Amino acid sequence: WSHAGAHFVLHPLGQWWAASPKESWPEGGAETSEEVGKIMAEFDLSGRWGDRRQEIVFIGIGMDQAGIEALLDAALLSDAEMSEFASFVSTNQPPDPVAVIQDAAAPSGLKVEPLQSVLDAHAAPKP
Repeated sequence: WSHAGAHFVLHPLGQWWAASPKESWPEGGAETSEEVGKIMAEFDLSGRWGDRRQEIVFIGIGMDQAGIEALLDAALLSDAEMSEFASFVSTNQPPDPVAVIQDAAAPSGLKVEPLQSVLDAHAAPKP
């Protein structure tokens, strides 16, 4: 979706990279690929949402920035609502096929892994 003044465009761009199998990424998801490095740099490494996000930009003169921010902040989910949503998603939707993790040995410092292997590594009992 793109909207500026009287110009309006709406068209699908495809799935989020986090929801796409590594094999469907450019160059098969090879970490040595410059394009894959750019994709991985957009991932949220601290959360489970990968590259999913929405961005909004307001351009104008004399706009009430504090008022706009307050209205948008009021629309955000609370921590409890976000937890409820995450619980719903985890039981009603298959997990993402990939995760991007930090890896000092990888050329970009990031590595694409099948999500299940990342979950298994975190679930392994600690000695």
